[in-house]
Formats: sequence, C-alpha cells, structure tokens
Amino acid sequence: PAATAAYRRNLALSRTRAFVRRVRAFLIAHAVAVVRVHVGGDFYSRAYARKWLRIMRRSPRVRFFFYSRSWRVCAIKAVIDRMARLPN
Repeated sequence: PAATAAYRRNLALSRTRAFVRRVRAFLIAHAVAVVRVHVGGDFYSRAYARKWLRIMRRSPRVRFFFYSRSWRVCAIKAVIDRMARLPN
C-alpha cells in the first residue's frame, strides 16, 4: 500500500506544471550526477516525455538512463529519439 501511494503521488506530480522545475531543483539541491528515469514504468504520454527532455537539456552535467518500450508510440518515439541524441 505504501508503494502504491508513492507511485500515485509521483504520477500526480508528473502531471503538474511545476514538474520540470521541481525535478531540476532536486537534482541541483542534491548534486545528483546520474538519474535512472524509471525504476518501474515508462513514458506514459508525449507531454510527459517532453518534460523529461526539458529536464535533460537543462541538466547537461547529469547523466540520464532510461529503458523504454514507448518507442512503439510514434508521438513518444519522436521525443525519445531527441533524448537519445543528447550527450548526457
């Protein structure tokens, strides 16, 4: 139940306008060097993937890793392709 509640909270936060700003603030505050975007789950929409793309672009010193099957969705694949071209 606790994990389910945490996942629901995180999903709700990912849908807010402040998501990118909050993630960036966390990365800076904690001097994060490496991020695995999803431990479980995937990019659930183009808008959500674009938020992560903005985070990645604004965090050039942070290495990002993600495993995804969302490439099966054309709109999301286009964003994933842009992520893959980033140096970090």
